[in-house]
Amino acid sequence: MAERRPDTGSSCAATSAQRAEPSAPNLESFSMSRTRDLGAEAEAYATLLQAYWTEAPGSPGPAYYANLRATREFLADEERIDSAAVALGFVAAEELLLAGNLLARGDCNQGWAWMNQSQSHAYISHRVLCAAAWLPTRYSKQIFDVENFCVYFALARARGPEAQLRWYAQQLYNLRRGGLADASCQATEYLDFYWEMAIAVLKGDWPTREVLSPDLGVYQGLLLHSADSADARDALTTACRYHLETAALISPTSDIEAAHPFRSRCIGHIAYELMGWLALRRRIGASPPVDIAHPMLLPPLLDPPQLQPVQDDVIVRLQRNASAVYVEAALSGPAENFDELWPDT
Repeated sequence: MAERRPDTGSSCAATSAQRAEPSAPNLESFSMSRTRDLGAEAEAYATLLQAYWTEAPGSPGPAYYANLRATREFLADEERIDSAAVALGFVAAEELLLAGNLLARGDCNQGWAWMNQSQSHAYISHRVLCAAAWLPTRYSKQIFDVENFCVYFALARARGPEAQLRWYAQQLYNLRRGGLADASCQATEYLDFYWEMAIAVLKGDWPTREVLSPDLGVYQGLLLHSADSADARDALTTACRYHLETAALISPTSDIEAAHPFRSRCIGHIAYELMGWLALRRRIGASPPVDIAHPMLLPPLLDPPQLQPVQDDVIVRLQRNASAVYVEAALSGPAENFDELWPDT
């Protein structure tokens, strides 16, 4: 695949967490508490990044090429549109893994180029699967990965464009209201955090305490404190530490913990949820917290470049095949509101 090298114009200096020699993480030293030990957390994060790097060390791995071949094979059969969309979603996930690895290493040009491809492939995949979501004769809940969907929503908030952001926000709301999100992900606090941010995008306003979900867990503080304050900074630090602790767990104690999105092969090493939260604060006029020195808040995430969409032959063929089955509005127009489609739900 040809590599695009856009001029990102954003800071991408390597942090001490990326430069540190990896060693076994000491989970006891950064367990959830108000006591900060950034040295231990940087060491643990360096170890986590190294583990992810072995999956895609600067170039796509075998899974990427296998899923790309499968996508092209499914595209040859116009009756297998949904299968092609699912396979392309796997391609996008492998590109996401690689992009995150490169950004963590400080290679912004290649990192954002691969992220452009990942977001472009994921978007058409998600458009097709969401078009199918409300047609029970075609759709299987098991093929929709809402965890990655949330990540691409966060990326759209941080990188645009506006139409794509609002589409992801509305569809995330729809998937949660329709019960399809819960079938894919059991991490309630993760889903509810993204759910509240989607509503904030759609309403153009910060949520209030009275309407917040009661199941936000560690994320409640991020949504309660819209102004720059010690409480907002503490909430951000707590969220960073929660992500790192969950991703680095050696022995999960429950099935939900073991299957948490932060343990995902492609997204667990990058704090996309906090990248999106910072972008949301900027969007509604709140200043981001000053104290953002946690190792997980990588410099590229704080100043991401605008998305440069990719239009390759796979996207063109999938759009053409899908257009024969789904109405054009489902593939390119704004998302309909679930509440308006099913007002009695």
